[in-house]
Amino acid sequence: MAEENGSSSYNHNKKGSTAIKKSGSTKKLKSNNHGMDDAMDKLFVELDKHKDMFFTIKLASTPEWSSMTIKDPDPLLTCELMDGRDNFLTKAREEHWEFSSLRRAKYSTLCLCHALHVENSSIDNSCTCNYCSQPASWHCDICDDFDLCNKCHEIKQHEHKLTKVQSLIDVNNSDTTAKREESVRRCVQVLVHASQCRDINCRRPKCPRLKQILTHVRQCKKRQESQCSICKQLIQLCCFHAKKCTDRQCKVPFCEQIRAKLDEQRHLQNRRAEMLMRRRMNVLQSDDSPPQQGSQQHADS
Repeated sequence: MAEENGSSSYNHNKKGSTAIKKSGSTKKLKSNNHGMDDAMDKLFVELDKHKDMFFTIKLASTPEWSSMTIKDPDPLLTCELMDGRDNFLTKAREEHWEFSSLRRAKYSTLCLCHALHVENSSIDNSCTCNYCSQPASWHCDICDDFDLCNKCHEIKQHEHKLTKVQSLIDVNNSDTTAKREESVRRCVQVLVHASQCRDINCRRPKCPRLKQILTHVRQCKKRQESQCSICKQLIQLCCFHAKKCTDRQCKVPFCEQIRAKLDEQRHLQNRRAEMLMRRRMNVLQSDDSPPQQGSQQHADS
């Protein structure tokens, strides 16, 4: 009986110790879980504050994204402002664009959209005046790239004889701007069609005539010297086309060269505007800077 009582008490103590160990381990697990819950709660609170800054991205497998087609209705436009981060940051610094708050971000975004539209439409003419950068109406056949507008032609004097820039489209002075734009649009359409048309008996109006002009331009020897009026008129029509052309494999004559020249003119104008802005900023900084100590001591004496 004594042995049985001793063994039972020993088993009871053993069970009690194991129960204490289990309760201690469960308490440790509960405390650890409680700490993890607190950390997760703090993390979720911080994430909830900045939830608008996160983007939801859906990952696709290789066969899926390789077969996907990009459907973008907007054409590709060349824009120097968005070519790299340096141009954008310089423009944002000059115009004081800020995105630190919602109100400033909305205003800066509107200013950016306006700058993009104005930049693409800043150069309306392929030839600009060398003095005032206005659309040119007079051209010098001797000098290299010298043009004048009507106002500067009356004021300024040039050593060589200037020729009036003729238009391929016959438009009377009484015609409105809408009619002129419509006639230009039709002529450009015929030019694009004639550049791609291979039908000898094409029945489209003005197509055979424009094909003859294109053949003449390819064979004309006076074109390099700017002495052929027909070549001048066709090049001017090509300029109207090149302003809005976005086709990298365009078959219209001189389209690629004209677009390169327009991009160069746009780049030069932006550089001039940037230099002018820097000069103004330097002048403002020099005016706002405090006087030197030597000048102050001289004034005190």
